[in-house]
Amino acid sequence: MTTDTPTREQILVLARRLSPADQAYLVAQLAPAIAEALEVPTPSAGDDAWRRLDQLREEFRAMEPGPVSMAEQLDRDRRERDAALRGERSDVHA
Repeated sequence: MTTDTPTREQILVLARRLSPADQAYLVAQLAPAIAEALEVPTPSAGDDAWRRLDQLREEFRAMEPGPVSMAEQLDRDRRERDAALRGERSDVHA
């Protein structure tokens, strides 16, 4: 006994013989599996944000460093202030 796989056209002819309620049932049974099979994963907004952050980090690494970092400037300012408070420097704004 051989069983041939029915063609789409044969299935469609049979499905059209069903009542509208049975056709709706058939579609409802098939739709989730079809949607899952055709679903293309899309990157979430969070993924895009992380990708952009990585890109910005690379751009910052490629930039030339500035003359003085904020931490270095703060250290300089603190040393100058301490020197002025100890009287080692008379003009703070020089």
